[in-house]
Amino acid sequence: MNGEHADNLGADQEKPGQDTARRAMDTLNEQNRVLLEARMLPAHAQLTDEQVTQIASRFKAYLVEHDIKAAQVAREIKYSPVVISQWTSGVYKGNITNVCQAINNWMERDSRRRQARRPSDYVKTWVAEDIRTYCYLADKHNSMAVIVAPAGTGKTKVLKIVAEDTRGVYVSCSEKMRLHGLYLALARALGWGRSDTSSHALEQFVVEQLNGTGRMILIDEAHLIGPDIRAVRSIHDGAGVPIVLVGTDAIENATDDSAHGRGQFSSRCVYYNALDHAYNAEGPDGAAEGKDLFSEEEIREFFASKKIRLDRDGLKMLWSLACLPGHGCLRLVERIVQVAFSLAPDAEKLTRDDLLPALEMVASRKFALLQRLARRQLERWAEPAVAAAAG
Repeated sequence: MNGEHADNLGADQEKPGQDTARRAMDTLNEQNRVLLEARMLPAHAQLTDEQVTQIASRFKAYLVEHDIKAAQVAREIKYSPVVISQWTSGVYKGNITNVCQAINNWMERDSRRRQARRPSDYVKTWVAEDIRTYCYLADKHNSMAVIVAPAGTGKTKVLKIVAEDTRGVYVSCSEKMRLHGLYLALARALGWGRSDTSSHALEQFVVEQLNGTGRMILIDEAHLIGPDIRAVRSIHDGAGVPIVLVGTDAIENATDDSAHGRGQFSSRCVYYNALDHAYNAEGPDGAAEGKDLFSEEEIREFFASKKIRLDRDGLKMLWSLACLPGHGCLRLVERIVQVAFSLAPDAEKLTRDDLLPALEMVASRKFALLQRLARRQLERWAEPAVAAAAG
């Protein structure tokens, strides 16, 4: 790839094209008018017995076809499992039309989710392998590990694979979760069924269940707990099990208790930050030493495993975007491809021209920034080839 082509990536698209985005939206709007599973129902009228029977029949068949439990559907549409059971059996005495509308809409949403082309599981990259190595290092030495990796580099999938391989306990923290919620999640993963849910009771139960087992605890998005995450040291000490904490760079600050000569937590940990080893096109000099988060071949294999074909320029574009820490990495390019296929569902091979409007829709507020950063990546990759040609 030469420097001229690198300049051309998005150079004519530096400003988001309103016409392009509008055409893309019009295409999706038109597709949304075509129902996949739902029946066309009147919005403000009672349904006939025939309509109710048709929806109930299709719903039962849909559950069998996709191996879905009715209880799962009940949770998603915010009805109790009893209501769904009575409705499917034809004995529900409440507002049947409302339940039918909710079921009908759910089938359409679920069908559209299943229609979307989604990436497969594990991508064997150097970041993923580094994470796995540090997990096994903690396991081998019965220590704690604090791991930082950019979003979208596969850390969650690695943790789940390690948990499966080692019979470990995997939990993921959420935005509103606090230390008590983390203890409750760990206890439930280990079979908690008692009424006392105090933090002390939960911690003691986790220690009792894990003591002597050597089973590793893997805590994803651990930075969301804040400095309180250091309390898991008592589980590590009490049960004698390795613990791995993974998250953004905030987890490093949250676990650093080395001030004033303390260090009770950090002295038990090994630390790894993938960003210390990765090239970042958004850095001040734009040319810092480091590895690309992904190789071109890894991105090609990532999409080839889903039978998604890309032309050369489209692959280069996605590769450059995936290598940008802090913008979603694989998650970003996955979403771009999903939207691109929504815009062009019959495309046999996605081109750069297919992907650009999808990028604008996925990241409209950062469109120009991502274009510039992607172009910087491509120019950097082109430099050795240009130098070799000149030599």
